[in-house]
Amino acid sequence: MKFFYTSILLLLLTSNYSFSQTSLSEDAIKNSEYVFEGVVLDFTFIQDTNDAYFVSYKLKVKNLLKETTDISINDTIELISPLPDKWRILNNGELLTLNLDKPLSSLNGLHLSLNTLGVFITKKNTSNVSEGKNSISLIPCCMASDCFFQLTPIEKYDSKKQKKFSTYIIEGFDKSFHSKGEFNAFLKKMNLNKLVDESKKKAAEFLERRISNDLQYTERVKAAKEYQEYLEYRRKNISAFKGKECVIGYFEDNIFQIVFLDKDHEFWKTKKKNT
Repeated sequence: MKFFYTSILLLLLTSNYSFSQTSLSEDAIKNSEYVFEGVVLDFTFIQDTNDAYFVSYKLKVKNLLKETTDISINDTIELISPLPDKWRILNNGELLTLNLDKPLSSLNGLHLSLNTLGVFITKKNTSNVSEGKNSISLIPCCMASDCFFQLTPIEKYDSKKQKKFSTYIIEGFDKSFHSKGEFNAFLKKMNLNKLVDESKKKAAEFLERRISNDLQYTERVKAAKEYQEYLEYRRKNISAFKGKECVIGYFEDNIFQIVFLDKDHEFWKTKKKNT
């Protein structure tokens, strides 16, 4: 198993070595296979036979920023990372977090928490270091602890509109963005899909439902009006209807539902008796 440990570190080190120091994020994206927005659902620690620790993160894919047929939105994928420098596994299995006064860029291993939302730049895990419960296993494109973009929600105050609004600070690699708009401009430059603005998405979905409801209401009103006109016409021209045939049915949402045709007028409306 020592070979597996060496191979996954070699993959990460080789990728990291090829990146320029002035534009680590751009180089990571260019060398990546998968770029997606995801959220951490769970994580567990795994060991190889050389007693080296890794972290197996379970991520839910929320948005694909780089087109691929291998993964889809809402898939759960595995992301393998060496144990972060800030973490230590004690003999009793407990996790100890160290307070290292160093920048994340100088530390190794992705340091993710439950519900961490981020944009992950990854490639396939070609080693056998995996928990083996997911159909696809990935590794980050470099070893640094900030080798992804973390989305942190914050509230700001608009002095002109005099109200608070929600936005995101997006930080990772060698960059920092103060809104999704800024980050989307960077993604566009890198020929990636943009992040979806959840508030605008919900507003669009609400508008779509409202338009659909309005159309259904209009159709029902139109159908009720046409049927009322028909009844009025029949009332005024009752002498024209001399046959015995009757159409039996009931109204549901202003729509007359036909049950059967009473050719000989044998069906009569009566009062309930002992029922």
